[in-house]
Amino acid sequence: MFDFALNTLVALSVIVYPNTIQDYLHQLPSNFPYKEEVMSMNPTCLVVIVLTFIGIILAFKAYLIGCVWNCYRYISGRNSSDMLVYVTTNDTTILLPHYDETFTVAAKDPPPPYVSA
Repeated sequence: MFDFALNTLVALSVIVYPNTIQDYLHQLPSNFPYKEEVMSMNPTCLVVIVLTFIGIILAFKAYLIGCVWNCYRYISGRNSSDMLVYVTTNDTTILLPHYDETFTVAAKDPPPPYVSA
């Protein structure tokens, strides 16, 4: 969450102060690859490229935060109830059997006997 907030602040700072990208490029070492090509780009185009890249990173981090949040809700929900409820539609619900009950019920039809070929 903290990293997501920091990257959001970086994106906002690029929007508010777009000249910081040019300042950052001037601070790079002279042997940095493609430095001259990037510095010769239109500043507006460079800001759009940087914001697109940061937006992709933020979307990926938001997805990971959502995954962790869903796992947390699942784990914390497991401890609160003994029986899981599986909802198929808004009208019907199916109560799943308890874990121990599934192993006590014997199979109705045994498997067919093994026949060697």
